[in-house]
Amino acid sequence: SDMEFAGLSTVGTLAVMSPGAITDGTDGDLAVTGNATFTAGGDITLGNDAGNDTNFGTLTLTTPGTATVSEDSDMEFSGLSAVLALAVTSTGTITDGADGDLAVTNNASFTAGGDITLGDDAGNDSNFGSLTLNTPGTATVSEDSNMVFSGVSIVGVLDVASPGNIT
Repeated sequence: SDMEFAGLSTVGTLAVMSPGAITDGTDGDLAVTGNATFTAGGDITLGNDAGNDTNFGTLTLTTPGTATVSEDSDMEFSGLSAVLALAVTSTGTITDGADGDLAVTNNASFTAGGDITLGDDAGNDSNFGSLTLNTPGTATVSEDSNMVFSGVSIVGVLDVASPGNIT
């Protein structure tokens, strides 16, 4: 069944598995100082309501559906995040850290108040069906396959790399 967080949940690390969707509802606040891992059989939707206060030390997402996460601080992916589609928003920076791997079958949309840095470490494996970037800062993305931009991307400075085509 689906899982919905309600009220304030404050923990050091968090690992959540649900055969259905995972959401934090209209009043679910999540404060995880370490890694937060969400594995769902349905969609993952966190921090999308105006009343949500959502902060993770690092983040790992797995779903055959769409993962939509809005964080009220810097966002750092850790471990393998594998999703059908991804839409993430951060008031700060978005990065995949030294060990963050991102596998997004369809569109991956990143919106940040600060810089976006993905795939820049030797150990990173980053692959997106298509990519949308929005930041007033610098967006640095190194993809391990062809890079396809989709939708409207607005960035201050764009620095991208791909072993294949960039379209």
